[in-house]
Amino acid sequence: MPVQLSDRAKALLEELKKKYTNMDFMVADYETDEEAQSYLSRGTKEYSVLIDPDTLEEMASSEEAKSKYLGLIDEATSNLSGLKEKLEEDGDTDVKRLGVSIGKDGSVSYFAELERSSEKQRERIEQSREKKVEEKKAK
Repeated sequence: MPVQLSDRAKALLEELKKKYTNMDFMVADYETDEEAQSYLSRGTKEYSVLIDPDTLEEMASSEEAKSKYLGLIDEATSNLSGLKEKLEEDGDTDVKRLGVSIGKDGSVSYFAELERSSEKQRERIEQSREKKVEEKKAK
């Protein structure tokens, strides 16, 4: 069900999209981490940000709140970048999506959708098959 936002909140959302061009912004009511993850997994940009509608309305009506939450978004972006590097260090994991949800209470939750590097797995399987074929021929 679509979220109803005030004109000020809609304008702020557009402002955020222009400022953070590498992020998808989603506004939705959610209760659980699973719900948040479901929304965040729909992102198509480098990062996804899920904001509770009440939080966006608060940001739109208060410069202090806007400043606070923009600080959280900036900090989260920095943390997500570091998280991506750590997750990809072993070279066996691809990070498909990264996101952050900002709750009504100002809490920040991080989200990462990972994919094991299938090409490396295919190579190992192929090598294993070839080895078994060689062993059978040798018998």
